[in-house]
Amino acid sequence: MNKFSFLSIFLILLSFQTTLYCSADDFSAADFSANEELLLKYRINGDYLKESNLRTVLEELLFSETDPLSRTALKRLLYQELIELPDDIFFDKHISALAADGDDLWMGSRSGDIARYSLSEKSWKSFIRGQDSLAIKTMQTILPDHERIWFLSYGSVGVYSKRHSRLIYLDIPDEKDYRGLQSGIVVGTGLITGTQSRGLRRIRLDSQSVLPLASDLRNVTFLQALDDQRILAGSEEDGLFILDRSFNASAAGQNSRQLSAARAVLGDSRSRMIAGSYGGGLYKLVRQGDKYDIVLLNSRTRWITGGVELPEHFCFSTLGQGLLVMEKESLEISYLGISEGLGGLDMSSIAYVEPYIICAVQEQGLVKIHEDLFRTP
Repeated sequence: MNKFSFLSIFLILLSFQTTLYCSADDFSAADFSANEELLLKYRINGDYLKESNLRTVLEELLFSETDPLSRTALKRLLYQELIELPDDIFFDKHISALAADGDDLWMGSRSGDIARYSLSEKSWKSFIRGQDSLAIKTMQTILPDHERIWFLSYGSVGVYSKRHSRLIYLDIPDEKDYRGLQSGIVVGTGLITGTQSRGLRRIRLDSQSVLPLASDLRNVTFLQALDDQRILAGSEEDGLFILDRSFNASAAGQNSRQLSAARAVLGDSRSRMIAGSYGGGLYKLVRQGDKYDIVLLNSRTRWITGGVELPEHFCFSTLGQGLLVMEKESLEISYLGISEGLGGLDMSSIAYVEPYIICAVQEQGLVKIHEDLFRTP
């Protein structure tokens, strides 16, 4: 590949900006900083034609480049983008909950910040800015449905109406045995929420009630609908279990207690699923009749915080190991970390907006990763 002086590179880049045409031979693969600045400029300005042209050039470079470090840098330029969290919108830049609704990303923080980011418009909207408080305001779960966005924190429920573009908080009575709204599922016009205490709560816009569980399960987290009759759920201490339509619980398998603190279960419930646990790592769930055989998988990470399913891969956010990527068929595991361009290894939450994986990296912001990265050797 031709090597150019700084002046030559500058003239080439200047020509590129004015003519919108260049080829792979016009760039040095080592000149990543200039290319990165151009990409950032085009993304900020919304110059999609220029960005597309430059991406084509970088793809040609990647195809011919053999040096591993240069290939890593090119893939970072092509397939990763950091979305910074504005200081005037976020009091706390530790994102604790993240969810996608169309191309809108909704997020909440440990201090109660609530904000929305539009991927297409590249714009922010603040709804609540957090502040110092002795109260527990950590956003636990965000649940979009057709008409609303639901926000669950330790002791409160927020509801955003898409029709009226307004966020309100519901008055939820304090029940000592049903405190700590941890997760939820949308049922009809309301929610069924798991708590950090012993039971479930049914929450509607105009009412709320408690749903005692027959078994003494605590810290319930809803994970996946197995069919229209059953829901796979988990607890911090008692492992996986299955809830029927009346919310009666039964063990998900003979050894279901070993999979505690599950944060994500991905895959086909009719055959095989992969579960990520906060503290226990990865597990394989194989269908055996109405139950599942649960097998621990070897991986170097134990702390899974969330997961999303792609057409060809499972992706899990982790604490300490960055992004864990697993091929669906072979279950082969790889990691995306500092050496691949991430700003940190602690990921608190994850979402998928085709074709992008969005990861919340603690104190760093959001990392947008194109799924083509995992298809490129």
